[in-house]
Amino acid sequence: MADRGSAAKYRPTDRLHLWLLTQSQQPVPIGDLSLIRSTQGVSLRYAEQWLRRGFALSEDLPLIDEEFLPDEKGVAVGAVDDARPDRWGERVIRHIDRPARLSLLEYLYFAGDDRFGALDLEHRRLQRVDLPVGVRT
Repeated sequence: MADRGSAAKYRPTDRLHLWLLTQSQQPVPIGDLSLIRSTQGVSLRYAEQWLRRGFALSEDLPLIDEEFLPDEKGVAVGAVDDARPDRWGERVIRHIDRPARLSLLEYLYFAGDDRFGALDLEHRRLQRVDLPVGVRT
């Protein structure tokens, strides 16, 4: 989970950028995640670079240029939902990180890049800032 001091610096946003971290020294932008306020879900639109050189993150997220919307309320699309913290992780984020807003986008963000898997979320589109494990800005 993120460090305690980072929630004070975090500004809620309805869009975060998704990165692939299979090689931590060369993160690759996958696309943009957006909060869908009406369903409290999270959508994905692949980045142009990912469309040219990437792969479908899951079978329900084919490599095409469109915004993928969640089918159910309160979930993220496809493989992105697998990156969300479990109930215990959500509890830790609520009680320790205490972000100003508690949407699915914040739970994905505050889960940090030290979770299992190769996905990470950032505010920045053009570059990913490498921080020590567990530290979020």
